[in-house]
Amino acid sequence: MRIGELAEIVGVSTRTVRHYHHEGLMPEPARDSSGYRRYTVSDLAQLIRVRRLRDIGCSVDDIRRVTTGEPTLSLRDVLQQLDEDLAGQQRVLDTMRERIQQLLAGPDLEDAVASGGPASRDVFSQLKELGAEGPAYHTDRAMMAAVPETDAQNWAEAWSQIMDDPEAAEALAFCYAEFDALISADPEDPKIPALADRIWEVLPKDYLSTLAPEGENHSEAPIAAALAESMSPAQNQVMDLLTQRLSAMNKRQ
Repeated sequence: MRIGELAEIVGVSTRTVRHYHHEGLMPEPARDSSGYRRYTVSDLAQLIRVRRLRDIGCSVDDIRRVTTGEPTLSLRDVLQQLDEDLAGQQRVLDTMRERIQQLLAGPDLEDAVASGGPASRDVFSQLKELGAEGPAYHTDRAMMAAVPETDAQNWAEAWSQIMDDPEAAEALAFCYAEFDALISADPEDPKIPALADRIWEVLPKDYLSTLAPEGENHSEAPIAAALAESMSPAQNQVMDLLTQRLSAMNKRQ
């Protein structure tokens, strides 16, 4: 058989056969007097085997290991490893599909996509019901979508404790409104220290530490810098006061 006939029987291109030769998956056959490759039934069987292994996801390196004259791995070992890899991929796909189904089942798809995981979405839904739907609300929502899911989960758990207390929840919503009102305020506005006091009393200190991380190499420093750029001078003044309190508290501990 010539290369075209071999390729047609197996259902691949002649280019694929040449590629398998180049990768060492098939030995070079003898050539006839005209210089054409002449393939045997043994070559056909090898090509069928290589194609089947490629079709189920085996890598070129693994196929080479099990089809060479002195295999460095058994076919069973390769297939078992492949099966484990595919099982891991399937678990990831199942998790992704579950998240997609949760998003599709929600009342507000756009809001859900922008708010991180389910736990943080619940908190933002409660805040929205209390009227905290200004710029600061949307900034926090975007931040929760940007941080790792475990961090968003920890944030949501801390804030859920606030939302479970009606008075604390209303105080938090009021802080959002007051903070938004500082967008056009002067950095020396006398309302700033009082608002910093109220925020300090209501917000979890772990959350405040993400807004003002210590050390240049802190993993949350880029997020804190982006937040600072999005705030007005008066709002940054509030955050500076909170940072000073946080640093003092950490030094005492």
